[in-house]
Amino acid sequence: NHSRYAMWFSVLSLVFLVASLVVNLLELVAYVLIRPVSLSLFRRVNAKLCYLSWCIIPWALENWSRLELRIFAKEEDVVNAGQSNMIAILNHRGDIDWMLGYCVCDRLGILQNVKCLMKSFVKYLPTVGWSFWFSDYTFLKRSFDQDHKRLTDSAQLWTSYDFPWTVCLFAEGTRFTEEKHQKSLEYARKKGLPELKHHLLPRTKGFNFILHEVKDHGNSMKCCCQTDCSYFNPLVYHCSFIQCLLLAQYCCAFLVPAVYDITFGYPHGSLTLLDLVKGKKMYADVNIKKIPVSDIPTTSEEETSAWLINLFKQKDDLVEYHSVHGRFPTTRLDLPSRPYPTAIMTMWFLLLLSPFLYYVYDLVVAVEYWKLITLGIILLAAHFGMRLLMTVTEVQGSQQPAKKDS
Repeated sequence: NHSRYAMWFSVLSLVFLVASLVVNLLELVAYVLIRPVSLSLFRRVNAKLCYLSWCIIPWALENWSRLELRIFAKEEDVVNAGQSNMIAILNHRGDIDWMLGYCVCDRLGILQNVKCLMKSFVKYLPTVGWSFWFSDYTFLKRSFDQDHKRLTDSAQLWTSYDFPWTVCLFAEGTRFTEEKHQKSLEYARKKGLPELKHHLLPRTKGFNFILHEVKDHGNSMKCCCQTDCSYFNPLVYHCSFIQCLLLAQYCCAFLVPAVYDITFGYPHGSLTLLDLVKGKKMYADVNIKKIPVSDIPTTSEEETSAWLINLFKQKDDLVEYHSVHGRFPTTRLDLPSRPYPTAIMTMWFLLLLSPFLYYVYDLVVAVEYWKLITLGIILLAAHFGMRLLMTVTEVQGSQQPAKKDS
């Protein structure tokens, strides 16, 4: 079974890589032909193109690994998600948190408009890195002095969008490990901060900067109909009066009206990328809470930092509850997966996998073994390259299985 899963995962990896490269090529064409004419149109086209490859991630989790994702939230907190700009703050317990984040974003219908803060070298990676660059992700060097201008430029880019976007932040800055946890506890004791059991203390500078930047920008924007409007484009300093009337639901006092608190829990223990390779059935829970920006203190960086640290104390209490009861205390919400990833994956399989299988069949019939051996080497390289990634990124013992709760 493991060998069969490994072979098919190698094929799936090739489909993802080729599909992503095709998307990269289409993005480049759009960048050259559309962006000089209309930046707004390019951004909309690029968002649709990105979804063609990004949706493979939730599809792989939900179909390959048969992910059972339980969502705990109030319906009113998620029903209008994606209709306005938002910041999502996620905890970082294990290897696939970011992939689960993609699943949640897809179910909320916002995956194509997601922005994240990434390590600087990621933008040079073919496939996902290039798509991130086209999509105005922020690439940081982990030094706030160096990253200050990058964050400023990114905030200005995002505020010039004429459709809603979502910034996803892993405020802890890195995955949870016991070694990092001990250092976090030592720092908390030294500074008199809360000692977190299941998380690292969040890094507050990035969140502080982004929140104040977009909040101040939103408060300063007035469109031609004299309302605060997230559709205001600072590049042209006005927006259509008709657009304001038709899209009145996007007008708000702040450019980002709400922050979404997203907390992951694992009822059967943490999941790794290696589990994904093996096709292991996955179980994950997520708790979603909407927090109006007006409820967040922003008069000073110290107040905002204290709020973020307190938020992670609440996250820690949630994960502790989950570890005891096997679920979050919030009401479970039925938020099913969307049909688009399956439809798009069917398209990619028909376009890429069918010719690939026909080519393999033709080689077998023609007894061209040297080409078959070359093809096998390519598949092995894809598989072991992925396995190496699993080894590098795997987190050992990041969370114990939760106890069952009836």
